[in-house]
Amino acid sequence: ARLGVATWAALGAVVLLAGGIALVGGFEPADAHPALPELGPGDTYENDQFSVAFDSATVVDDPDRVSTEGMVLLELRLTIESHDRRPQQVFDLFGSTIAVEGIEGVGEDEDPLFHRADDDTLQQVLLHELPVEGVAAWEVPREAVAAGDEIRIVLSDATLRQRKHLGDDWNWVEPVPRAAVVLTAEAGR
Repeated sequence: ARLGVATWAALGAVVLLAGGIALVGGFEPADAHPALPELGPGDTYENDQFSVAFDSATVVDDPDRVSTEGMVLLELRLTIESHDRRPQQVFDLFGSTIAVEGIEGVGEDEDPLFHRADDDTLQQVLLHELPVEGVAAWEVPREAVAAGDEIRIVLSDATLRQRKHLGDDWNWVEPVPRAAVVLTAEAGR
């Protein structure tokens, strides 16, 4: 039996497709955590936008410190400094270029409260080249995190782009993961 041109074309397409799939790694799932350089507590990460060093993670289970029953506070103690000449909002950094992974209630849509470590005042704006020691805190469900859990924070580099041609509307966009910090959560009070 002779095979027609259409059959040979279809067979060739299948062979090319299989070869292409094999070339890119097959049907294996992508790694959930890409291989990133790992930093420890106190190690400083620096890019054009900011520098940051995470010192510790604490889970505070105190009903007087949360607004909703069944919640705890996840607190990250850190030192952060803006390299942008314009003021930066803390919540613009968290969730995009500084992302806490895998914890319900912490993410791009959940802004942290950021308190200065020296006087506990709320600070949401970072000024150019002025380092701030502080605590970023989120209310999360009690079952989402506990003392002893590993907290993984992915740090990304972003590109500064002007959003429109007129005016002075600049934003940090297109974050690319560059490093990760892993902290072990401690019980707090």
